[in-house]
Amino acid sequence: MFINLCEERDQLQEYLKKFNIQTLVYYKNPLYSHKATRYLNINKKKFPVTNKLVKKVLAFPHHQYLKKNEIVFVCKKINDFYKK
Repeated sequence: MFINLCEERDQLQEYLKKFNIQTLVYYKNPLYSHKATRYLNINKKKFPVTNKLVKKVLAFPHHQYLKKNEIVFVCKKINDFYKK
């Protein structure tokens, strides 16, 4: 997967799903909020950049079997989404 920062990430992901374009959000929540780190009592206000970026990270398909026409298709659909 190819990791990107995307405005309107969730809406873009839903849009791409309509065209069978797989995307992934690896961490929907910052690591400090995961069960394994809760005992640290981390103040989320100390991580404003993390809190902003976690809402924008989206992974696109990226592997050796992707054909050029598939890459062009994905790029076109992303462009179409942002042109609306």
